[in-house]
Amino acid sequence: MCVLHAALCSLPAQAATPGDGLAEPVTAPSAQTLDFAPLTDRARVLPAFNLSATASSGLAAIFESSTPAVCSVSGNTVTTLRVGRCSITATQAGDDDFLPVSVTRSFEVTAALAAGGGHSLEIRADGTLHGWGANASGQLGDGSTMTRPTPVPVSLPAGVSALSVAAGGAHSLVLGSDGKLYAWGSNAEGQLGDGSTTQRTTPVQVSLPAGVSALGIAAGDGHSLAMGSDGKLYAWGNNDFGQLGDGGVQQRATPVQVSLPVGVSALSVSAGRVHSLATGSDGKLYAWGSNTRRQIGDGSLAQLRATPVRVRLSTGVSALSVTAGDDHSLAVGSDGNLYAWGSNFDGQLGDGSAVPPGTPVQVSLPAGVSALSLAAGATHSLALGSDGMLYAWGGNSDGQLGDGSYTGRATRLQVSLPAGVSALGVAAGGVHTLAMGSDGTLYAWGGNEYGQLGDGSAASRTPPGRVSLPAGVSALDIVASGDHSLARASDGKLYAWGENAVGQLGDGSTSDRTTPVAVSLPAGVSALNAAVGASHGLVAGSDGRLYAWGENRYGELGDGSTLQRTTPVQVTLPAAVSALTVAAGTFHSLAQGADGTLYAWGSNGYGQLGDGSTLQRTTPVSVNLTAGVSALKVTAGRLHTLAQGSDGKLYAWGDNLYGQLGDGSTTARPTPVPVVFPTGVSALGVAAGQYHNLARGSDGKLYAWGDNGFGQLGNGSTADSRTPVLVSLPAGVSALSVAAGDYHSLALGSDGKLYAWGNNYYGQLGGGSITLRTTPEPVSLPAGVSVVRLAAGFDHSLAVGSDGQVFAWGRNADGQLGNGVLRNSAVPLSVNSAQTISFAALPDLPLSAATIAVSASASSGLPVRFDSWTRLVCTVSGDTVALLRTGICVVSADQQGDESRARADTVTQSFTVTGTAQTISFAPLGNTWLGEAAPALVLSSSSALPITLVSNTPGVCEVAGGGLTLLMIGTCQLTASQPGNAIFEPAAPVSRSFIVSAARSTQSVSFSALPTLAVGASGALIASASSGLVVSFDSLTPDICSISGSSLTAVSTGTCMVSATQSGNASFRPANTVTQSVQIGASQSGGGEDGDVPLPGWALAALGVALARAAMQRRPRKSGD
Repeated sequence: MCVLHAALCSLPAQAATPGDGLAEPVTAPSAQTLDFAPLTDRARVLPAFNLSATASSGLAAIFESSTPAVCSVSGNTVTTLRVGRCSITATQAGDDDFLPVSVTRSFEVTAALAAGGGHSLEIRADGTLHGWGANASGQLGDGSTMTRPTPVPVSLPAGVSALSVAAGGAHSLVLGSDGKLYAWGSNAEGQLGDGSTTQRTTPVQVSLPAGVSALGIAAGDGHSLAMGSDGKLYAWGNNDFGQLGDGGVQQRATPVQVSLPVGVSALSVSAGRVHSLATGSDGKLYAWGSNTRRQIGDGSLAQLRATPVRVRLSTGVSALSVTAGDDHSLAVGSDGNLYAWGSNFDGQLGDGSAVPPGTPVQVSLPAGVSALSLAAGATHSLALGSDGMLYAWGGNSDGQLGDGSYTGRATRLQVSLPAGVSALGVAAGGVHTLAMGSDGTLYAWGGNEYGQLGDGSAASRTPPGRVSLPAGVSALDIVASGDHSLARASDGKLYAWGENAVGQLGDGSTSDRTTPVAVSLPAGVSALNAAVGASHGLVAGSDGRLYAWGENRYGELGDGSTLQRTTPVQVTLPAAVSALTVAAGTFHSLAQGADGTLYAWGSNGYGQLGDGSTLQRTTPVSVNLTAGVSALKVTAGRLHTLAQGSDGKLYAWGDNLYGQLGDGSTTARPTPVPVVFPTGVSALGVAAGQYHNLARGSDGKLYAWGDNGFGQLGNGSTADSRTPVLVSLPAGVSALSVAAGDYHSLALGSDGKLYAWGNNYYGQLGGGSITLRTTPEPVSLPAGVSVVRLAAGFDHSLAVGSDGQVFAWGRNADGQLGNGVLRNSAVPLSVNSAQTISFAALPDLPLSAATIAVSASASSGLPVRFDSWTRLVCTVSGDTVALLRTGICVVSADQQGDESRARADTVTQSFTVTGTAQTISFAPLGNTWLGEAAPALVLSSSSALPITLVSNTPGVCEVAGGGLTLLMIGTCQLTASQPGNAIFEPAAPVSRSFIVSAARSTQSVSFSALPTLAVGASGALIASASSGLVVSFDSLTPDICSISGSSLTAVSTGTCMVSATQSGNASFRPANTVTQSVQIGASQSGGGEDGDVPLPGWALAALGVALARAAMQRRPRKSGD
């Protein structure tokens, strides 16, 4: 391919320059060399830097960027603009003494981010390197092995700044500003390359060969790669699957050379878990290492490749950039498409399937969008699009796709960055993702077990929202457990939302629900009271019957079976017994019968059914309460049960590992025992969590006991208690009602406030943070809201306001907050009414229009906010869209809602921004013969933008290196194109073709000496061609002699020069021109006195020669002659 950088590109055949007389000797210009050192990969955020190149001639070189969207050059200063490959050409144009010379160097502009197995690294604008997350192997490089939930500086050598960074499973690499490569962290397999297997908590130098510096780097799970300044690719570390590419499977503690094909150097590299990728200088993509998931992409079933093999991209397609996930690979092709291959169990190839192909398949990005850069985690993939959007697909177990859910995707989706923010760079760890935003903020989402999101917590993140009961319906009561929620509503129905994997929502399906759906109770039956276990539900119906649905593996539905039920079935209570109230533990159920008996069924491994045994029960059995005592109210934890007795005592039974039975021991009890309260205190209201309990005492105080690992007892400590202890409510505040989650607690205070304490990993305490609390603190409810009901699930909380509005907060992975999205929330969000947006279509506009005003309305009457989803094409300020360049402009309309309205669904409108038309002028091409000069290329664009010229017949002719090369006979077809820019539309391509015929035979011309003539005389010219074709003559000195056909006439005295040529035909090439010359003498006067006729010039010349020979013969001989 030849890119012509001027408006007019002409490559004519060399023309001869006529002289006037004999040509003087001309000294050809000398060749010169240009020393332009290779360039090192560099983070986008770093300051501009200077280039230098030295010509052997001493003449100055100039620099030009051939990738102006990635990097710009002013003088000798380079500024990086976005991630991608930056190519810079140094040129010395030459002069009369030296030929021109140019050298091109390229480097990768990186995202300044790296994400490892459980740690993250960031290069900042000042060149410092910071890390956070997992650090058990010292991979943060701060000299410790302490996990860091917020960024700490990496201990680079004094005066050294970071240019580019890579993160492996538990080790890290950085290119230093001193030209050295540093590594730290785990080194069990030699992946630090310092010749040892010793773990390093601060950076050490990698032992590259003497004189070699690293230009680009990559880190796998236990191996490392570096592109050397000597053009070689080096690898070290684990080699169990041949991922070092040196032909063996031996571990290497110092760098060894990767066996790329002879003459091929690596342009970019990437490392997967146990495989490696490199783009070669020959335009091919190479892979080596493990192929167990077909991540090599060569179409084979070989388990490993110990040396590089070619990846089978589409014909004619080369890889512009590559990245490797754990067991899958991604590449951006030269055709603009995105390719993926390898493991696909989590949809990480983005082709909509879960089948691992043996060769690359195309990933579908939105129309007109190409990938600028890529990132791949363990099972997820990301692409930064040319429209400024960030796309993700694949595994989503920890929210690493950033779409607000934990649902994996086999096709791409858009990451939910804040409105107005586009991604400038992206990196992917095992199950977390990092992105540098256009607002200068570093964003992180996904897994956070080791604090790798850098937000100071260990909580997974995926961005907040709202819950919507049907219009006009309010909640009378709420219950929550596991990852789902129930609300008994004013319309008599029971609504459920959240996880539904085993039918625990009772709507006849197993699909999770992010907004409330009605439980399928029998016709005419309304809910009187309800309870939920981990994955099952119970309700006392208005028909006097007890219903259950969901999980049933322990018989917790009480229907005599262990069959899962997705709609309510009747619990088998004794004949004529109806249920008054119900309660549910994790896998067991309870009901107070109208006959005064307390019934239990389900799991009983710890005696939680209270029947004196540990036998599982699939139908209700009686709890062995003390004779004469009936249960007034019952509640259940994970594996234990509580009941308020008619004798004023609180009884407990079941598991007691944490002292949750409150009897002063940790002994499990299969029958009820009294909880040991202070003398004279009885329990008025109780709640059971996973392994802890809460009780309102008759003395107005709040008590808690059992597990306290997260401070859920609220007494300021994290020590478990086997008997009730006081909860530290504010002075003068008593609890009116209580609720307990897995490891957190809630209490409605007598001061009207709602208090929460304990575990806060998902924001379930509702205070706006995710910090654990060991004493009660107020929940941040909206102003004016008073709570009348409260409930707690495993990791989420619910409250009903006095107006019937439901609020929810905490974990929302399965939609248990009921707000229509899958994002955790650390503050209460209301179950609000829906609203819609009306947004009219927008017309296509020319770029010259500059702006367009937009309008949209929300059904709520609330103001609508506009944003651009294609900020490279258009931007939005208020309701005005500014047009920046040609392309598709996408404008979104949003209404975020308020305390009475839910957030509306986003509505978008798109239109085309058209530019100025342009045309290409491409002169016709003449036919030629193989082995001879190609036709001159003369073409231009009306826009003066550079033209791209490609050969459509690469077997016949190719365009490369600024010229056209003929390869074989046939028709050569060339196409000129100009893709347009921000101002001009793409030009219509123009094609030209010509015929390349078989090579012609050579011929030569024999040209006899010219006759000697005097002025006015004529003579015959004698010449012949070896081909037998007619020779033509031409006077090179027409003022001295003229030619007519093959006759030469002397015009004036002087040197006459004549050329003989044969221009060839279809069989013969033009012969080389032959030149002869003769001296023209003065004209001779008329005859002598005796009437002699003057001799013609040729005769005189012959006579002169004869006389000269005679004179030689008359000379006397010298001695020795």
